[in-house]
Parts: sequence; structure tokens; C-alpha cells
Amino acid sequence: MATRKLISLKSLKEIKYKIFDAAMWIIVASLFYDWAMLYLVWVFIAVYIYEPKNIRNWFIPFSAFVAVGLLTVAFLSAINKLQFIQDHYVFKIDLDPAMFSEWGKSSVLLIYLIVVIFVGVYSSVKLGKTGVGRLASMRLVAISFTIGIFVTLFEISRDAFPIMVTFFPAAVFLTNYVEIIRKPRFKEFALLVAILVPISVFVFKVLLK
Repeated sequence: MATRKLISLKSLKEIKYKIFDAAMWIIVASLFYDWAMLYLVWVFIAVYIYEPKNIRNWFIPFSAFVAVGLLTVAFLSAINKLQFIQDHYVFKIDLDPAMFSEWGKSSVLLIYLIVVIFVGVYSSVKLGKTGVGRLASMRLVAISFTIGIFVTLFEISRDAFPIMVTFFPAAVFLTNYVEIIRKPRFKEFALLVAILVPISVFVFKVLLK
């Protein structure tokens, strides 16, 4: 939901409402996963890209934080669970070095990062000729992907592996890459690879077990 609001900022309409909604959804997400709070940086970057001269825009995420915080405290007080806030927001970096020694998981992650970064950079360069608005949206998607990588690295362990937070920006990169392919045969081949590779990796991992 936050992604949808931030990308729609390119219309330059109802900017304040969209900034508030994006920040609000990110803070709500942090109630389920504390490191989601890191995406608030993304909101401030969006403000900088689209309307940095309006000082009030910079304070809107804080108002969203206060609004969600007051509602959360009120609810937790009603059910006598105020300790949840202290226990939940620990922002622990759970990095297990042993995970990187397992070539299966580390190699799949590395290949995934290389492919997505290459496709993202290539499609962004091509889309840079189509207009500033679309390029700004791609930059926001790239920032979302980067933050998702940091969140994933902070939580790489045997119990948590939140790489899924990068799937949406990766899908946007791949979609834009397919769109800029002119020859139908190459476009069909790219789509076929995008379908077969994840399935092959899944089957390969199942067979290894």
C-alpha cells in the first residue's frame, strides 16, 4: 500500500495525503515486523524527489507516526499489553554467518541479486529516454529494492529470511525490461525464462533435500 501511494506521487496531486498514507502503512507494517520501520527513509526520499521545498511535507511522516502510535497505545492499554512495544521494537540484527557458508542459499541469493540489479540498471537507462516522471518512479522502486536488501541482510538466519520484501521491485524491473524488448521472439524467451528459472530453482532445492 505504501508503494502504491509513493509511486502515485508522480501525478503531483494530493501529495500530502499520499505521503501520510504511505508513512502510516509503513508504521502499521512495523507492528508486525520491526525492521519495516526502515522504509520510512523511503518516504523522506520520495519527498525530496517530488516536492522538497514545501517544509510541511517533511513533517507529515511524523504526524502519521503520532497518529498510529496513539491508536496503538490506546489499543494495547485496553488489552493490558503495553509491554508489546518494548518487546517488539528491538531492531536486532540477526546475522548468522553460517548461512553464507551454505552454498545453496547464498548462491541463489547472489544470482537473484545480480540478475535483478542488471535488469534494473539496464531498464532504467532505457526508460531514461522516455520521460523524467517514469524515471523518478523507477528510482523509487530501486530505493525500495535497496532497503529490502538491507532488511534481508539484517535478518538472514535459519528462522527468518525476508527476501520477499524485494519481490515487488524485482517484478517491476523485470516487467520494464520485457517492455523494452522489441523483437517478439526475444520477449517470449524472456518471459519463458522468468517462469522456468524460479520453478527450476525450487525443484532443484527440493531434490537436494
